[in-house]
Amino acid sequence: TPADPELIEARADKFLDYAISVTGCQRPLIALNELSGASLPAPLTPNVERYRDNVLRFVTRLSQRGARPALLLPNEPFLGGGADEWWRTVAQQSDLVLQKYPSAKRIWRAGVIDGSRELRTSYRKSVTRLIAVGVPPARTGLVIGFQTGLGAGGREGLTPRSRWFDVVKWQALAAREVSRELGLSHIWSWGW
Repeated sequence: TPADPELIEARADKFLDYAISVTGCQRPLIALNELSGASLPAPLTPNVERYRDNVLRFVTRLSQRGARPALLLPNEPFLGGGADEWWRTVAQQSDLVLQKYPSAKRIWRAGVIDGSRELRTSYRKSVTRLIAVGVPPARTGLVIGFQTGLGAGGREGLTPRSRWFDVVKWQALAAREVSRELGLSHIWSWGW
């Protein structure tokens, strides 16, 4: 059940004050992990609508106070049925960072040429969907995953280590290329 909207501003203030106190940075970049239900189709339920309104209130307050929020998206956002308006609105206050966690085994099997191409295509496709509905490239980014456990993308049991290191290199190079090409603000890594 989403929180009472009247509580959100105070919670954002408390959160930001804490971030400032532990970092010493007056204008911190703050990753918000992670938006629930990004891929839910419209129309949204009243609870999801309230949750999204709360998220927008939270990032707006952080932004008003000088922080730079970065909302992590664990899956492809649904952009149809009028949802594109919410994404454009939230992108005015927060960066949107897409989490991309392909299976290293699959990428390794494809090889350096096709595997790298698959990574670039996947990263590009996800980001350009947001750009196509009016989210500025400078408000977007990618999280690339380097998890070692099974079932969440990442290494997925790929052995020997040298193969895993090759895939890590391909992911980093692909993310850098797409980021430069499209003018993205962020490349994050996760799961080390």
